[in-house]
Formats: sequence, C-alpha cells, structure tokens
Amino acid sequence: MKTKSKSVLINSTPEKVFNQMDDFSKTGMHMSESSMMMMGSKLRLEQISSNPTGLGAAYRWYGKMMGMTIDLNETVTKWQPPQLKEWETTGEAKIIIMSWYRM
Repeated sequence: MKTKSKSVLINSTPEKVFNQMDDFSKTGMHMSESSMMMMGSKLRLEQISSNPTGLGAAYRWYGKMMGMTIDLNETVTKWQPPQLKEWETTGEAKIIIMSWYRM
C-alpha cells in the first residue's frame, strides 16, 4: 500500500485543530462545493451513525461527478482527542481514481 505524509505547523491549540478535523463536513469540504477540483460537481454528505463524532461515527458521500456515480461510506476507526483520528472507507466504494483508503 502506498502512503503519503506531510507535516505543517499550525498556530493553534491541539483541541481547536482536532475539533476542525473531527468534522467530516470540513475535512471533505472540497467535495461538497462545486469547484475545478470537482469538475463543477459536488457531493452530498449524510450522517449514517447515531453519533456525529467519535469512534464509529459514519458518513456517506454520494452524488455524480462527470456523469459517474460516486458513493462511499467513511467510518472513524480510531479516535483519541485531541491527538488522533483515523477514518477509512467501509463497504464497496464507488470512487473515481482511488479505491479503499485510510486517513
């Protein structure tokens, strides 16, 4: 599996940064707005778990991009505020360019 990492210095508290990264609508904002990156398309975000954050929080991104169906679920698999959040795709993902991933 290929991996990529990048480090940046953010002038804020760990709690504020974690709260931003814990919000799927913010980490996936580039997919929910029409842009060049999305080829003028945008996806919808749906919470599919009872809990909006934390271990097991799950969301669905779906829509069309360039006429192709995009449909994927993401679930939080590790959650240790304010230090660690890890999520990955679950189930069969219909994604352009990539398949399963973990972030």
